[in-house]
Amino acid sequence: VETVFHAAFFTTPRRDAAYSHELESIGTLHLAAAAAAAGVRHLVLRSFTAVYGARGQNPNFLTEERRPDARSPLAWVRDKVEAEDHAFSFSRRYAGLGVTVLRFATLLGPGVHTFYTRIFSKRVVPVVLGYDPLVQFLHPDDALRAVDAALAKGPSGIVNVAPLGTMSLLTALHLSDKLTVAVPHVVAYPVAELWWGSGVGEAPGGFIDYARYLFVADGERARRELGFEARHTSRDALMAFLEY
Repeated sequence: VETVFHAAFFTTPRRDAAYSHELESIGTLHLAAAAAAAGVRHLVLRSFTAVYGARGQNPNFLTEERRPDARSPLAWVRDKVEAEDHAFSFSRRYAGLGVTVLRFATLLGPGVHTFYTRIFSKRVVPVVLGYDPLVQFLHPDDALRAVDAALAKGPSGIVNVAPLGTMSLLTALHLSDKLTVAVPHVVAYPVAELWWGSGVGEAPGGFIDYARYLFVADGERARRELGFEARHTSRDALMAFLEY
């Protein structure tokens, strides 16, 4: 075995934080150790542009030089950042092991089942009053093409995998024919946390940041290093999901 593609990461936050940490962070540690011991030459990790964090000071397009949010209040983010760190740590210790981390934009399309698809499956969607961040939706066909390109290229470090273009969150909800309910952010955080704790919410309160601020990624390095460019726009991915 020369190449291992590691995709065992949760796309949806889980209430069992200890199990999530064991699978994603500790699991990646063991996998990287096993790959190094077996002489694997290329370890590819599936990651997420969400690890950059959603902040008001983010630029319009985040490049790979931007440090991920290792201090995120969300264990869902921290576990993935730790997993990336484990992979690169073993790559530095074992010269023969190269690493590629593919940070995918939000996946949306036919057959996709994630936290975001559950949101877009609802009739009424709460939004944060006064905020309308840009979002990116990656079609699954483009995601698979990026994996193929990474496997063919070999170790490439961190690479963003982004769709063509962006759209605003409210535009996406309008195209999806959703009813939106605007909630002040000072209310949204505690209410989301309360719902999450009671077992009825989709995500903990920290995810409200992703409904307030943008975290869109730049895809130039993927074009330059992997020869990959998405064929679908964010709108294409959204419409494909809605038709599905």
